[in-house]
Amino acid sequence: MRIQIPILALLLLTPLHASAASPINFSRDIQPILSDNCYFCHGPDAHERHGDLRLDTLADPKLNPFAARDGYNIITPGKPDDSVLVLRITSDDPDDLMPPAKSHRKLTDAQKQLLTEWIQQGAKWGKHWSFVPPILSPIPEVKDQSWPRNPVDNFILARLEKENLHPSPEAPKTTLIRRVTLDLTGLPPTPAEVDAFLADNSPDAYDKVVDRLLASPRYGERMVWEWLDACRYADTNGYQADPTRTVWPWRDWVVRSMNANMPFDQFLTWQLAGDLLPNPTLDQRLASSFNRQNPFNGEGGRIPEETRVENVLDRTDTVGTIFLGLTVGCAKCHDHKFDPISQKDYYSLSAFFNQSSETGQFQYVNGGNVLPVMDYATPEESAQSAKLKKISDDAQAKLKAANPSLNAAQNKWEKSLPPSLATSNWQPATPSSAVSASGASMQILDADHSILVSGKSPDNDTYTITLPANLPTITGLKLEVLPDISLPHGGPGRSPDSGNFVLTNLDLFSIPPTDPTHSAKAQFAYSFSTYDQGGLPSSAAIDADPVGTGWAVFQAPDKNNLSATFALTQPLTLSPSTDLRLVLHFDWKNNKEHTLGRFRVSFTTAPVLPPAVIAALNVPPNKRGKREEKKTISDFYRTYINTEYPPLAATAAAALKASKDFDATVTKVMVMNDAMPRQTYVLIKGGYDNHSTPVPTAIPAVFRTPA
Repeated sequence: MRIQIPILALLLLTPLHASAASPINFSRDIQPILSDNCYFCHGPDAHERHGDLRLDTLADPKLNPFAARDGYNIITPGKPDDSVLVLRITSDDPDDLMPPAKSHRKLTDAQKQLLTEWIQQGAKWGKHWSFVPPILSPIPEVKDQSWPRNPVDNFILARLEKENLHPSPEAPKTTLIRRVTLDLTGLPPTPAEVDAFLADNSPDAYDKVVDRLLASPRYGERMVWEWLDACRYADTNGYQADPTRTVWPWRDWVVRSMNANMPFDQFLTWQLAGDLLPNPTLDQRLASSFNRQNPFNGEGGRIPEETRVENVLDRTDTVGTIFLGLTVGCAKCHDHKFDPISQKDYYSLSAFFNQSSETGQFQYVNGGNVLPVMDYATPEESAQSAKLKKISDDAQAKLKAANPSLNAAQNKWEKSLPPSLATSNWQPATPSSAVSASGASMQILDADHSILVSGKSPDNDTYTITLPANLPTITGLKLEVLPDISLPHGGPGRSPDSGNFVLTNLDLFSIPPTDPTHSAKAQFAYSFSTYDQGGLPSSAAIDADPVGTGWAVFQAPDKNNLSATFALTQPLTLSPSTDLRLVLHFDWKNNKEHTLGRFRVSFTTAPVLPPAVIAALNVPPNKRGKREEKKTISDFYRTYINTEYPPLAATAAAALKASKDFDATVTKVMVMNDAMPRQTYVLIKGGYDNHSTPVPTAIPAVFRTPA
């Protein structure tokens, strides 16, 4: 076993430029000199360019240094004395010297000599070495034939022998196993692994250790460290509260890919555009999360488009760095000063990432995940999701199948209604008594039959109102809540802070005259109101929760038009001597003193229907051309009148909710989704809204294969 000299050491041993006896390489020896000293005035920036000369490219036939000029040449290959470049860099005249003194740049004597020798050798132009296809070098001969074990060793040993150096002696086995285990897994070897290696005296003992480590799951975990760093992997978004996002599934996919020795072209393709492959698999879509590893600025005052564009450019910079080996980000604002990347090239490359449905808006899903996301379910989760979806689909199908019979029943119900319906068939009832359980004063006002509450204002209360039955039947009850100057904030409630109330429950009893102790409790089918406070609808006054729900009217726009109507399940038949007892409960658990201050009770014998339904029904069936009218009637009938539809609808709604609730628990991963075609523009100075020339989607020109 042996220690191989690190590549960095070899680089340190490499000459910085060619000697006079060896060919001068343009990209290695000449281009750095020109870039550092000449490109500012003779480079890609047209605004700073002088002398109609470019030294960064030969693409311009009029401005390149070999172009014919009026009686002179900037560079004459093989003739330094006929080359103005040599005359200017070696001139003693400050007015002719290049670079000029005001540039604060100065060539060394060695650099001047190198440029002169390069022209003497023919001034062969070239590209940066990274854009030149590599050429297989012959394996060098070495003196010590016993040391090399593979072709790489020949290159190392040849250089060592050139410098009259010798390889270091073979390292002890304990050192070798520690080094290779740390290199391949990031972990030290266990004592048992060291002992096994020391006891193995076979010629391939080291090879067996390497094979074992390459087969270890820890190998992939170690190999992805640098890749994850380059891809800017992070489990949080990086700004403000730095919320956690779910991107670990992509990290685990990279680990699996490393361990599976996935071909690099496939590894690259899946990450760049896995979502665009034909019928992409779950892992192919997951791989595209590579493009979503950028930080996300969810600050509330951010402009969404600015954030979106920043994310697009971040992806462009990252692809340039880790796939192209280029710092393309400089071209956001100008043509690159060294690499052959123009501003147009940069934004054409960014166009590949400008089609994502990401909006830049603050749209977090399950933590810090930003749309678009995909579900990354386990097989068990996928099976459960499919099961719940089927239950939901079956319930929806059953609901839909009931429509023919429901339509027939609705037609029959409509025909049973009076030919003309009105909203004003209500008769105010004059109470014979009104009592507050907590001792508040309850005054019956003769002028409008309303009740005004005053005096003691308890935290909770119960009002019992007795009313004579002036109608033969009752189909509904209307409770009007009225403002009054004597109440806090003008009422209609007694809350000192808002003038609000919360009616938590409402009961109606009929009291037979022959046996007042045996009252019958009426049942309510549904309710509607002129105004409901958010989360506190009138229907909550007849539900099963006596303290946690109720009807309230805080911030109602019109205090003079507030009422709740309660429809009885079955009409209540009454004799002339029957009394009605209405009990109003104010047991709101969240706030105190939310009792009612002034109200009036009315009854009706007509069908109890919401005004919108009455208006729709009053339109002849053959003239109900508006879909809204038909839907208004149909929705009301199915929800409140028909007995078959509500359980079917409740089952379907519950099944759909169960399916959605479960799917919401499945792991969400940010991925790419090209669903928003956009025109891409060159952005002046990188400003998200500073559009210039439109550009196509394209890779940089330097990488395009000539036609």
